[in-house]
Amino acid sequence: MAQVGQSAQNGYAERVIRTIKEEEVYLNDYRDLADARAPIGRFIDDVYPSKCINSSLGYLTPAEFEAQWCAQQEAVTHPKKKEPKCESPRESWRQISLSQAAAADSSSWR
Repeated sequence: MAQVGQSAQNGYAERVIRTIKEEEVYLNDYRDLADARAPIGRFIDDVYPSKCINSSLGYLTPAEFEAQWCAQQEAVTHPKKKEPKCESPRESWRQISLSQAAAADSSSWR
């Protein structure tokens, strides 16, 4: 999500949402919200990070960019270590996204 007062960041979120809609939601028929949760969650967790390249990430997938970033952080903080041990922020991001979606579900899916 964009920081408060940083409207230039909205484009990144909008592009991710557009990709999810075009590559998952519009290509499938869901009976209801419960039927849509698992496939959309799978797309967000498995397909998007590993298969969707992103121009703002230097034409890397989010997973490749994250691995590269973690390696750089480890090299700066622990220059003598050879294997990066960076923890991924992806799981906490997913939990926040699911809680926001759940809050929106009660009013938007009928």
